[in-house]
Amino acid sequence: MSLTFQEFKKFAFDDAIVKGIPINGTFSLTPRCNLHCKMCYVCNPAEKVGGELSGEQWLDIMRQARDEGMLYATITGGEAMLHKDFWQIYEGLKKLGIYVTLSSNGTTITAEVAEKLKKNPPVRMAISVYGSSPEAYEKVTGSAAAFAKAIQGIERIRELGIDLRLRTILTRDTAPDMEKLVPLILSYGVEFNYGNYVLMPLWANRNDPRSQRLSGQEIAEYTVKIENAIQEYYKMRKNSAALVIEETREQPKQNPDRKELRRKVAQIKANAAYKCNGGTAGFSVTHDGFIRVCEITRDPIFDIKEMGFKEAYRRLKEEIAATPKCEECETCPDKKRCAPCPPRHFMETGSYEKKADYLCEFIRAGVKLIE
Repeated sequence: MSLTFQEFKKFAFDDAIVKGIPINGTFSLTPRCNLHCKMCYVCNPAEKVGGELSGEQWLDIMRQARDEGMLYATITGGEAMLHKDFWQIYEGLKKLGIYVTLSSNGTTITAEVAEKLKKNPPVRMAISVYGSSPEAYEKVTGSAAAFAKAIQGIERIRELGIDLRLRTILTRDTAPDMEKLVPLILSYGVEFNYGNYVLMPLWANRNDPRSQRLSGQEIAEYTVKIENAIQEYYKMRKNSAALVIEETREQPKQNPDRKELRRKVAQIKANAAYKCNGGTAGFSVTHDGFIRVCEITRDPIFDIKEMGFKEAYRRLKEEIAATPKCEECETCPDKKRCAPCPPRHFMETGSYEKKADYLCEFIRAGVKLIE
């Protein structure tokens, strides 16, 4: 039976989880960005958090990761294209035979950049959108001009036919604009997702993410508005997307080996504190060369420059496997509606074993609205 690309990718990830292969890597080339979003947990001048790796250093790490089984990679930042060796890194990673996704705010996709991507496209481009107008962009990012640049960047990627995903995040400043922003994003006819959790900063910076947090009740209410806006958009345009979604829910028949693989994956995740692929099939690398489980944490981390990728990943897996579960989460009646996340717990409470009250707040508020 032939597999679609997404089916093959799912199979490859499951196999990697069972075997402990680092199939998926995220590389944060720089913490610098040309926008100053209040809710950003990453953005910071590089000189305050340590020097950025050079293009040669990045490619050496990426080559080591490829040799250990990496097949998929995401290049991100900050704004990754601000790295002085961006094209050396991007083109070098593609030459390693890796499926590359580029993450951007869209404003750096000039005509020259689009021409280079046309000749050597990524497998996917992910662009964050922060408002439906120049005024909304200025409120969120500090730059009204960024709106036109981002829209132009999105249109250039669409013209190239590159697989595009658009995304946004629900914050104190973006919330009032959501009923306009969602239809704008949907008008491009590409995959769309949004986040509703504003992370705490990885290090002290000029941003104040906490001021951008909504209450649990507000998050739940705006989530309903966003979902309604999505439904209304398709209803008004008599779009067949809902039918397509229903059709894709039908899973192809699985052979016994595939079912056994899924059973093993489910068992691994059931026994682990981490319910994601972090530390089993995925990893992230900081701008200064430290491996970590994902972009939202700096603990545990190991220096790849000092010990090499293979040893650093081995140590990371050991730390992740030893991370204790949050017992309060394990006994919570809303457990199935929530995916406990150790890095989020640590960021919120300083401990992996304590529940994060803020996370509980908006999950429970959402449950009440559903009921």
